[in-house]
Amino acid sequence: MYGLKHIAFLGMALAIATGSAATGTATVGFQTADSSFHVDNIPLKNCFDVHAEDVTSVYVSEYCRVFMGRGCTHRQVLLTPGEHESEIPIPVIDSVWCENRGPFPMS
Repeated sequence: MYGLKHIAFLGMALAIATGSAATGTATVGFQTADSSFHVDNIPLKNCFDVHAEDVTSVYVSEYCRVFMGRGCTHRQVLLTPGEHESEIPIPVIDSVWCENRGPFPMS
């Protein structure tokens, strides 16, 4: 069952990756124990609030920082484009900040 969810998530990630680079936006996908979903058209160089709980995998189409707090606050991690998995579920991801290059300073 996990294998099928993983393949579906990868397929979704590859399909949405192609359109975001040219438009000045990013796409972020989340895999949880229960479901997977993605957010299209996240504007670059702007904080964007999302909400995902118990995240096991994250896909980003651009360099993105994911934050545990709203408004790009609290703990964060910089992710390079691609899929990133965690054996231990991440309790909550509440916001993201993406750019088309990295690493980048937070102002």
